[in-house]
Amino acid sequence: SAAWSPDGKRIASASNDKTVRVWDATTGACVSTLEGHHRGAISAAWSPDGKRIASASNDKTVRVWDATTGACVSTLEGHHRGAISAAWSPD
Repeated sequence: SAAWSPDGKRIASASNDKTVRVWDATTGACVSTLEGHHRGAISAAWSPDGKRIASASNDKTVRVWDATTGACVSTLEGHHRGAISAAWSPD
């Protein structure tokens, strides 16, 4: 999946190549590649404030990334099969 940042300036796309890429929505340039999933990333979602990206993967995890640095700040584990969607609460 792909998701627009709240400010409309960036797009996050989840890929079967195990990455989440962040794109400049105006130029189309890849500005960041988030690496850490061990199997394909299925879904990506921006936090309401645009500071974090959550990604769901076939590796049975959901990862939370710092959208500025690209660092993985949290890995949520416990699924018995692949995680297929990521979403944020508006609050």
